[in-house]
Amino acid sequence: MVWLWGFASTLKLRGIESATTALAVYAYRNEERQIEFIADSFKGLELQKIKVEAFRIGHLLNLAGSLKLVNLKQFRLAARFAKRNDFLVSCRLAETLMFYAKAVVELRDSGVKLVVVSSDTNPYAMGYAFAARRSGIKSLYINHGHIPEGPPRLVCDISLLDGNALADLYKRAGPPAGRIFFKGVEGEFRALNLDALDEREPVIGVFLSLVTDAEKLLRVIEDITRRFDPKKIVLRPHPNEVIRNHRLIGALRENPRIEVSPASAVAIEDLKKCHFIFAASCSVHLTALRFGVPTIHVDGLDAVPHDFYPFVSRGIVPYFRSVDDVDLDAVKKFYQGDWSERFRYFDESYGQDAASFRQRLVEEVGRCL
Repeated sequence: MVWLWGFASTLKLRGIESATTALAVYAYRNEERQIEFIADSFKGLELQKIKVEAFRIGHLLNLAGSLKLVNLKQFRLAARFAKRNDFLVSCRLAETLMFYAKAVVELRDSGVKLVVVSSDTNPYAMGYAFAARRSGIKSLYINHGHIPEGPPRLVCDISLLDGNALADLYKRAGPPAGRIFFKGVEGEFRALNLDALDEREPVIGVFLSLVTDAEKLLRVIEDITRRFDPKKIVLRPHPNEVIRNHRLIGALRENPRIEVSPASAVAIEDLKKCHFIFAASCSVHLTALRFGVPTIHVDGLDAVPHDFYPFVSRGIVPYFRSVDDVDLDAVKKFYQGDWSERFRYFDESYGQDAASFRQRLVEEVGRCL
């Protein structure tokens, strides 16, 4: 069963459609934006994107090609792994094996000189990154958000990261296989607007993590409404719709004071509407702060370990146990002094001229390409 899961995954990815020198593999919009950053930054790069899609009946047309990838060694390895691990983890291994097999065949004699990915764990990204290494083709990884402790080791020849925080996190997993460059956090830079905290009828954002506790979330929203009497609450679910609590989100849409974002656009489109936001263990803190919107971490907005991303312990985001504990004057004070220097540990480009920073990055990475 595990092996069949991995085999079926290869049906969802079309092959290389035409001759190209660079190939990017992705599944989600946040990955695609990073790939577009690469294409836009390196104008001479002939980059073809291929997307892992949700399964459709039409994908059965790829069956003959996928059958050619099958060998007994894959089946034995997947079966042995499944005996020692749970089902979903075993399925991800099987997917990685099959994407790797597919990529090795596709890259052979393809003329591709560079493989680009924006995930360090998803099976399609790992499969193509390792296939590139085996084939003597350069690989480039560009992160699309902050990650928790314990990632895999960096295996690509070039890694573009937000800043030193991510670089140190990856190095704790093991020495990187290639060179690291800093690109800064995604999004437009604006100076932090602390005056927004004085707004009498604020528009307050509530930005959710991947996993939420419905009961706790409803309580936090009630507390925000009672404590701050906002003109509106902009609720942005996590972009991943697969495990989103659609019933909960649907119920919240019935509240006339709540505007539920479809979360399909970039976070900045929702941040533009907000004076400040509440979030918990979510990388949107970095995007919001870079965009100049103050953020506050309170308990109850997710169902993951406290400070999963160490923004609180690193002095990047102010933390309060509950909405009732929030002191906006204390929040103002928190974001003053040497806060910008602390934030630059996460966002190397913070406060710098975006055009010149990007030009230096293009020149440095270009020499490696």
